[in-house]
Amino acid sequence: MSVLSPHSPPRHARWWQRPGVVIALLVVLPPVGIVLAWLSDWPRRKKTIAIVLSALWLALFVATPSKAEHEGKGKAAAPKPAGRASASPAPSPTPSETPSPTPPPTPTPTADPQMPDVVNMPYGKASDALKKLVDGGTEAYSAYTDVELVNDHDDWTVCFQSPSAGTPLAPAHAAPKIHVAPPGTPCPKSKNTELHPKPTTEPGPDPDRKPGTGGASGGSAGGGGVGVVHPGAFCSPQGATGVTTKGTPMTCAPSTGGRNRWRSA
Repeated sequence: MSVLSPHSPPRHARWWQRPGVVIALLVVLPPVGIVLAWLSDWPRRKKTIAIVLSALWLALFVATPSKAEHEGKGKAAAPKPAGRASASPAPSPTPSETPSPTPPPTPTPTADPQMPDVVNMPYGKASDALKKLVDGGTEAYSAYTDVELVNDHDDWTVCFQSPSAGTPLAPAHAAPKIHVAPPGTPCPKSKNTELHPKPTTEPGPDPDRKPGTGGASGGSAGGGGVGVVHPGAFCSPQGATGVTTKGTPMTCAPSTGGRNRWRSA
């Protein structure tokens, strides 16, 4: 009678009971291999050794990390080079922190020049001062109505000015008016004043003159020439003639008040 080897499968053993399959499962799938080894008809000592070895193998396999995990942990543990440290991006400013654009400065409007005080100054000096402020220059007038303004009046004294000192001037439109007096002549107290006023008293009646006859200077009822007269002054007799300081012919004629006055002929 032949003796069977402990490694040879039983005659009618199934495939999962074969020693080669059990050993392969103990290596590839230890849990399955351990169960099959325990159920096999191997000797107890052989079973114990096979099961312990398979369990140790399983424990070693579970405890050993995979290569990918090992590489990942190595990369995570490796410190970053100090020179290649990436700078953290600067936080973007919030709308409330965003500086608003500075508006352009508002140009300061240029104030109009003011009329200076030129009274008592020579006209030439006053004119030069005003030419720097206005475009049209100045207008000069005689301060006296019976004194004619000469062409060269730079040395005449300024008596009145218009507008008054401190008044704003529009450079493009201003035309200051200056009233001047001849050198050595005092300024009048007001404009439209005569330097040499003529007497305006009405002559009294001539006792030698008879009604209907001429005046003391002779002449008929129509009157005669009496020399220089003033327009609007009382006169006598009616019909007398005269001239103004400017040479305008005048006639003594009745007025609305019933008295005679000198009027233009």
